[in-house]
Amino acid sequence: MRQILVALQGDTCGEHDMAPVQEAWQSGTYRRLLFHVYSGIASEAATVQVARSLQAQFPKAHIVGTMSAGEIMNGRLMPRGVLVGALLFESANV
Repeated sequence: MRQILVALQGDTCGEHDMAPVQEAWQSGTYRRLLFHVYSGIASEAATVQVARSLQAQFPKAHIVGTMSAGEIMNGRLMPRGVLVGALLFESANV
């Protein structure tokens, strides 16, 4: 298993943001991909927009999301935004 964290500022999730995940996914090492979307933006629409963007870029991925009061990345509280955690699995079923 490998975990990749991506911090987004706002509700956009461009291909450049997800390049490390795309590279790992296309390596052929992993069979399953699960995204966790944690949104500190007080808008369900923003979280849905990120999830739709992820689904468009990674059609076979599973995506779960939630609203949160604050996201922590590398031991620091992020400014208002969205944290995406990508979990790549070699052999697990999701």
